[in-house]
Amino acid sequence: MAKKHLITFFIILSFLSLAQNCNFSLEGEIHDGESKEIIAGAVVVVTYGKDSSITESNESGYFKFTNLCKGIIKINAYSTGYKSFIIQTDLSSSQHIDIELHSEACELNSVEIIHKKNENATHNIVTIGAEELDKQRGKSLGEILKTLPGVDASQAGPNIFKPVIQGMSGNRIVIVQNGVRLEGQNWGNDHAPEIDPFSSNQISVIKGANSLAFGPEAQSGAIVIKPFEPHKTHGVFANAFSYYQTNSR
Repeated sequence: MAKKHLITFFIILSFLSLAQNCNFSLEGEIHDGESKEIIAGAVVVVTYGKDSSITESNESGYFKFTNLCKGIIKINAYSTGYKSFIIQTDLSSSQHIDIELHSEACELNSVEIIHKKNENATHNIVTIGAEELDKQRGKSLGEILKTLPGVDASQAGPNIFKPVIQGMSGNRIVIVQNGVRLEGQNWGNDHAPEIDPFSSNQISVIKGANSLAFGPEAQSGAIVIKPFEPHKTHGVFANAFSYYQTNSR
């Protein structure tokens, strides 16, 4: 009978001992490692054996765990924009620990451009080449340009066409031929630009922000006329063209 009471006493004593070993607490504060400011909302995880507990720091950066058992525990603290803080300690009594989180640099991978931009790949630059100009022999400059999108022409006679870009014409359009600006922009109703389009190899119409390169006068756009390149060899060179027009046909 005495032996049975002795065993019961030791069992009760062991339970009391275990209860005492799981009555520890862990508390602390979390700060920024550089500015020393408090970090609210940081996640703190305590792992002991196969169990774990999780909490967050309050608006004062304070956190607390209770009812922790004696033994080795692992503390992991982390927050967005900071490196994780991991430490392992032997919990033999209630402890206070201050944690400093250090900023984590976010570095993006470099971007390498391997494709060359096409400077003319925009709807604000439209070009008529020599082949298309050959098909429109006999027409005036304004009559040729009105076939392009966004370009129109005002007609004051059979062959009098003045180019209109975005609803504006006259001195609101800059015309450049062979690198020289055409200054006579204030044409009368019965006058068209004094430009022979068939002495040129290419005609470009430039609109939008690209026309700012030609000065404030190019409010609606610019017309750039590129002439044929001169021959670099000796000899005589000539081109012959023929076309006809009929009245009212």
